[in-house]
Amino acid sequence: MLSTEQKLDWDEKGFFIIRGFMPIEDCRAMHARVVEISRLNAAGERVPNVFVMPEKKPNPHARNPEDSVGKIFRLHRDPIFSKITARSDSRGIRIRTTSRSPRARRSESGWPSRKLRSTTDACT
Repeated sequence: MLSTEQKLDWDEKGFFIIRGFMPIEDCRAMHARVVEISRLNAAGERVPNVFVMPEKKPNPHARNPEDSVGKIFRLHRDPIFSKITARSDSRGIRIRTTSRSPRARRSESGWPSRKLRSTTDACT
């Protein structure tokens, strides 16, 4: 069940944090994989099953390729991320967030297609 604060954050910000949802090691592995995908894409290498979308406006402070990435689609197919979608406790979150907000649309994985923000708060 989502808390009142989580529901409010979802409706107002498009995301909420579940502290302790994942071990910090898994979060670090996911972050490292996103950086790796961003850098491979910037070097012109094709990464299977993902689509990297650049930011709409160039970031004048970008120092690394990942600083210019707006979204990476289809991450749920990557082995590091697929274990999240397979978790039984994540299924309930997907259902509640997609059914409660008329603005949210489901992606191929069942997760809402809103932009997700990275944070390690969910991993501590």
